[in-house]
Amino acid sequence: MAATASDGRAEPQKAAPAVALAARRLGAKVTVVEVMPRILPVEDAEISAFAQKSFEKQGMKILTGATVSNLKKGANNVTATITVGGKSQEITVDRVISAVGIVGNVENLGLEGTKQGAPVRALTARRQALQGRREA
Repeated sequence: MAATASDGRAEPQKAAPAVALAARRLGAKVTVVEVMPRILPVEDAEISAFAQKSFEKQGMKILTGATVSNLKKGANNVTATITVGGKSQEITVDRVISAVGIVGNVENLGLEGTKQGAPVRALTARRQALQGRREA
């Protein structure tokens, strides 16, 4: 989840970097609020750092290790309460876009012997890899 200044957009992270970047390129002030310690957490740390630096260079504000504890809707805006490093702040934005990453449950659907079998195997392997990273 993310938020920005009053004429900006709130942009949650995960599958949303492209949306955030597009909004920024169209002139919106964009802040990405990521709960994980870095953006693009399933990617290699070097790729994640490169992406963050690139996004910031283009004018996006990135808050990592952050949580949104409250959203308060106003007549024409939303006020987000964001906590980073134990400090809370309120940011008022025009829009909030929320994205949550999930991995589909595709095992045992009976698709293994069909044309869709390869994507199912790929999704299953990705799910197992992500679960392994979380357990490590």
